[in-house]
Amino acid sequence: TYKGSVNENSVSGTPVLTIVAFDAGLPGPLGEPRNIISLSITSVENTPVHGGAFPFVLQAEPNTQNGVEQVVTSSQILDRESVVSGFYTFIVKACDNGRTPLCKTAHVLIEVNDLNEVPPEFDDTEVSISIPENLEVGTTIYTAVAKDLDATAQKPVYRIINGNTGQSFKLIEAE
Repeated sequence: TYKGSVNENSVSGTPVLTIVAFDAGLPGPLGEPRNIISLSITSVENTPVHGGAFPFVLQAEPNTQNGVEQVVTSSQILDRESVVSGFYTFIVKACDNGRTPLCKTAHVLIEVNDLNEVPPEFDDTEVSISIPENLEVGTTIYTAVAKDLDATAQKPVYRIINGNTGQSFKLIEAE
């Protein structure tokens, strides 16, 4: 099994991992090496939530001494929030150039790393509240709720940024 990871929002063409295949067979009848190997993605086990093309391709690298290297690269910008499990899994097949080609497969697992790129969203974007002038100190007058839509959501931090003249109001973290 090959394992790799890539940050979401990485540009198309970002290298993720290198797959190396070798042909351990004997030379052919005329002494020719049997190290010409083809690699291909043969089975995709999961795709983006919203459909679309599979986001990885194989790109050939110069031959190694007795085999072939191909780099798995992204073929589009990735969004962690659109991948159900956060992982792409697929199978790569390597075949030699024999008269009856021999092939072997390997599983590939690529994790899309979540970045903190989505700002929190409030349930209410604008609120107007009227309160009685003799309200008891410490009375809750409004509960703000925000959600972090990143896949690895972080707890939002709340601040009053203006309109709190004389520090008449304070935020209390809800339990």
